[in-house]
Amino acid sequence: MGTKEEDTGKSYNEWADIVNIVRVDLNKIRKKKLPNIFKIDYEVPSTENAKYHVGDIVYYQLDKPMNKLGKEEKDERFRMGDLRWSLAPKKIMAVFSYPGKVPYRYQLEGKTNVSYTGTQLQKSNEKNSKFVVKQIIDKRKHKGKVEYKVWWKGYPKASASWESRVKLIEDGLQSKINEYNKNNKK
Repeated sequence: MGTKEEDTGKSYNEWADIVNIVRVDLNKIRKKKLPNIFKIDYEVPSTENAKYHVGDIVYYQLDKPMNKLGKEEKDERFRMGDLRWSLAPKKIMAVFSYPGKVPYRYQLEGKTNVSYTGTQLQKSNEKNSKFVVKQIIDKRKHKGKVEYKVWWKGYPKASASWESRVKLIEDGLQSKINEYNKNNKK
């Protein structure tokens, strides 16, 4: 749709033009069998000319402004000094291509139900995606060692994982451990 706006110079929001194309590609990813009710008479272009490829590590453009501490601002307008790009880079998990002038779309690790255009991404020099701790939500003793359940920023709470206390301290997260312990004294 953005390409159509650039071509015409007018606002364009006829998203229904590409619904069938997007549906087919998303169902391929989910490996769903489609009912044979739509005749698809186009060829999906190759992704080899895409700006980014599966496995590339990128920063993505934020929808809401963040301050320098990584906290979302209450006001949804970006101001001077607000972060406009994610703090932690993510890996590209899928590249979608569509016939015509629709740009390539990219799905990122941990960002379900959303895709980004090439202009909404920036290449990262990182070799791996980074995981940022949103919050420590639980504590346990496992095989004689203390572990904390970590909720990762940009991921659902259900995907929180158990991490050893030693590893978290090595990664500079002593303050998050102290905050959890202070708020959860038993």
